[in-house]
Amino acid sequence: AKFADDVIGTSRMGKTALLCTSIVAHMTSDAKTPIGLVCFEMTNEEIAARLLSMMTGYSVRDLMTANYPLSAMPAITAASEQVKQWPLRMDCGRGMSVSEIRARAAEWQEHDGIRLLMVDYLQRVRPTKGRDMREQTTHISRELKGMATEMKLPLVVCAQLNREAENAMPRLEHLKEAGAIEEDADAAVLLDRPDANSPANERGYTRPGREQSVEVVPNSDMAGKIAMRIAKHRNGSEALHFADFAAQTMAILPFTGWPKSSYPSRSETP
Repeated sequence: AKFADDVIGTSRMGKTALLCTSIVAHMTSDAKTPIGLVCFEMTNEEIAARLLSMMTGYSVRDLMTANYPLSAMPAITAASEQVKQWPLRMDCGRGMSVSEIRARAAEWQEHDGIRLLMVDYLQRVRPTKGRDMREQTTHISRELKGMATEMKLPLVVCAQLNREAENAMPRLEHLKEAGAIEEDADAAVLLDRPDANSPANERGYTRPGREQSVEVVPNSDMAGKIAMRIAKHRNGSEALHFADFAAQTMAILPFTGWPKSSYPSRSETP
């Protein structure tokens, strides 16, 4: 069984956005199995605002500051009540060690029956061993993998890339103080939004071209898009996927194609 997946990227690349998008998609489906989320970068209220933003279409900023029209209240209230009913357990906005994460996950597993745990992100887990950052990260990664395996609880962990990846196509070797992260993960997904950094170096992603050719995707075509590259998969193959990124709601949406001015949409490609 697969117990540990990594979602990897630099700051503002969409790691938390991918987790929240996945939560909304799952909780609004027929499955709706319980999920646990531990997030060190945001509070429970900020995560809830992101979920509501994706549900209603109003920006996270407007929801946090109540800067929306009165006519929006029924939709926001209905979405808020819906989110409250979700089998989603959150512990966000405070530092935790792996042992504390384990205790919280065990509590959720026993009382709420969580079937998946998300941790955002690995390098913010409070270390208890290790002389330097690399040793600490290795210990944390190994402990999280062991926890997931022992509890038979699938785990998705976000991880930070180093600054070398801020203006380049992200690679596994860019993992910040990588330690054993790559080795421990059953799958690793690298996220990239070139328009999050300006100016951005050309990434060199490719896409099918005309007449069965392959062409490079210019950064100008990546505006409002996110690249998600499966760089490791123990039970599958590597792959590259593109999706739309909605900056207002911080949501990752189905890919709508490339700008028609420079490239035909997927449905128009011969």
